Amino acid sequence: MKIGICIAPLLQAKHIFPDLQQLLELLLSSEIGIKHFEIHTIPDLFELEVLKLFKASGAQFSIHAPHMYTNPPLNFCSANKADIKAAREELETSIKWAKELSASHIILHPDVPKACTKKQALELLREHIEYGLKLIGKNQFLLLENMPGKEYTLHSPAEMKKFIDSFKSKQIGVCWDIGHAYLLMKNKFLDFPKILGKRIKECHFVDVRKTGKKFTDHYPLGSGFLNYNKIIQELKASGFNNLIIMEIIPNEASGIDISKKVLEKAIKEA
Repeated sequence: MKIGICIAPLLQAKHIFPDLQQLLELLLSSEIGIKHFEIHTIPDLFELEVLKLFKASGAQFSIHAPHMYTNPPLNFCSANKADIKAAREELETSIKWAKELSASHIILHPDVPKACTKKQALELLREHIEYGLKLIGKNQFLLLENMPGKEYTLHSPAEMKKFIDSFKSKQIGVCWDIGHAYLLMKNKFLDFPKILGKRIKECHFVDVRKTGKKFTDHYPLGSGFLNYNKIIQELKASGFNNLIIMEIIPNEASGIDISKKVLEKAIKEA
C-alpha cells in the first residue's frame, strides 16, 4: 500500500502553511517524505505548471474534481443547465490535469441532488461519467467517493456497487472515505470493503471524534477512536493494495508526520 496526502484540507490550516509551494516542499522533504498528493482542480488555488515542476522532482498525483463544498461550488448531480455545463467543463479540466500529471485516479463526488429527484440525479451522474470515460486514458479511473449522509445521490456500499456494476467499463471504481463511512454507518462502516471489494481503488483516511452526540472527522490519525489495524485488515481481505490518502486538517505540521507513522504501523501490523 502507498501513502499520500490530500492538499486541500491542509490549506485550511493557514497558520501552518501560508502557500502551496512551501507546503509541497515540506511534504517532499526527507523529514516527512510523502510522494503522492491528491489535488483539487479548483481555479486559482493550484497552478498546473507549478505541479508539473514537483512532478519532475518525483511527486505523484491523484486528481479530485470540484464539488458542492468547494469555492466555487460544483454539483455533478444537479439538473440546472448552468450546473450541467460547469460540471462538464470541470470534468474536462480534471481529466486534462490527470493526463498532464500522469495521475491514474480522478475522483468525483455524487453530491446532493439539485432541482431533480435522486433517480434523475443518478442519470445525470451517469451521463457525466460516460462522457468522462471517453476522455480518460487506458490506465486511468473515474472514482466515486462515498458520501456521509442519506441525502446524497450515492451513500451506501450496496447503492455504489449496483451503480458501478451497471457500467460496462472497468475504469470506474470507488474512493472509500472511512470518515464518511463511519459518520453514515457507525460500527457497520467496514461493510464498505466487504461489499465493494476490488472496486475500491483509493482510500481517504482520517480520524473521527465524538463531542456529545456529534461525530466529526478529518482529524490527524491517532487523535480519535478509529482502529486502523482493523480497517487495514478488512482492506487486505478485500484485495486492496493501492493508495491511501490522508485527508486530515492538523493543528500543527507535526500532525502530518505522526499520522503517516500511525498508518505505516497499522499497515505493517495488520
